[in-house]
Amino acid sequence: MPRRRRTPRKGPATAPSRNDEPNPKSLFLPWFRVSVAQNGVNFCVFAGQYRRTRTGHLLPLGTASIDVATVFESTHHPKDESWGLVYTRFLARPLGVCTVPLMVGATTSALLEQPIWAYLVWGLPAAIALATVWTHFSMSRTPAEVGFRPGQAAVRSVYDVLVDHPWDWKPIFNVRTTSFDVELAIGRTTYLLQPPQWHEFPALRTAAREAFRPEAAASSHA
Repeated sequence: MPRRRRTPRKGPATAPSRNDEPNPKSLFLPWFRVSVAQNGVNFCVFAGQYRRTRTGHLLPLGTASIDVATVFESTHHPKDESWGLVYTRFLARPLGVCTVPLMVGATTSALLEQPIWAYLVWGLPAAIALATVWTHFSMSRTPAEVGFRPGQAAVRSVYDVLVDHPWDWKPIFNVRTTSFDVELAIGRTTYLLQPPQWHEFPALRTAAREAFRPEAAASSHA
């Protein structure tokens, strides 16, 4: 005779098991994000996170605090421009600086009735290669965005914005502000932010001060 399979009886609801406790090596994932842009200033709100338990379940953190990040855009920000257009704009100056000496040398050799093939075979490729390296370095070192949140700041270059590189938040070690510039020390790098290069510079200066002193800023807004 065929054996009967026993079906487990449904018992009363029990308390969460130990496996549902937060995993110290868990991966935190954002579950809500709002981004609003106004007058060159972006306000990003991160309202909560998920935690991964030992059983692999994702549980929301109900007591997660709201963290607001204020982002400012520089005059070098690519906006919605294409990669080729931004690259061409940054390539113009290095290419001119590298090719002008080459053109002067070739013209002088031609006037002296000397061969100029060396300028075309060796000089021109070397000038283009040097201009390309210079352009990539300039794009990766030119700040396009700076973001502030309590105790931390992050800077994204033009290259980071074009490739949509994630924000790398680091603690703020020092902020020195004057009416002419803002000296921002985050991580191991010090940035000098000046009014001609940044939209809404007064608001950027205020945000840098408040991010460096989050407790004082919170008490002043309370």
